[in-house]
Amino acid sequence: MSSIGDKICWICHDGSTDLEPLEQPCPCPRYVHRGCLGRWQLQCAGRSEECTCRFCGNALPGLGETLTPAHLRQTEAAAFMAVTYNGESHKVPVRPGIEGVAEFRARVKCLFGMPYDADFNVSFFCMAPTTGEVMTFRGMQCFNAAATCAGISAARRAVGETEITASPQQALPAGGGGVQEGGRTGNLLQRLRRIIRMKRRQEP
Repeated sequence: MSSIGDKICWICHDGSTDLEPLEQPCPCPRYVHRGCLGRWQLQCAGRSEECTCRFCGNALPGLGETLTPAHLRQTEAAAFMAVTYNGESHKVPVRPGIEGVAEFRARVKCLFGMPYDADFNVSFFCMAPTTGEVMTFRGMQCFNAAATCAGISAARRAVGETEITASPQQALPAGGGGVQEGGRTGNLLQRLRRIIRMKRRQEP
């Protein structure tokens, strides 16, 4: 096993390159590639390791900083999510952060006629920016990860880039190749991109 002093990425175990230099994003003595850290944080969406180092417990850079490709970091583009509830869909603008979460909650309740004090469960279906894999995030604690993915997709479109897509074997979950919606079945890669399926939280 390599020691910390070997200066390798603790995630992929590769060294530093001109395209992927090693960094120390926290006081921890370990090194990591920024892209590797972003992918790690995305996999940990909604958990403590999305925001804090698993080794030293200090804060990590935000997911938008680590996951967004360098050439897109200065690109400003409005991000949206398609929100579906009880067969009704709306396009909702999103942005990461505490204020972004509050805005999202308020917009959803207004659009779907929910009471002001209503609560709801939410699942986010997103395409991972680096692999095109369809990922499912469950719970509002994953909103920042989903909004970041939506923002990166918007930036790609703004500069005329084609989004990365995975092969069906990589992207489709086991046991299913499509989703039923409005009497029609469609490919998950086409129909589940940043779609949120929502239902009210059942009272115990």
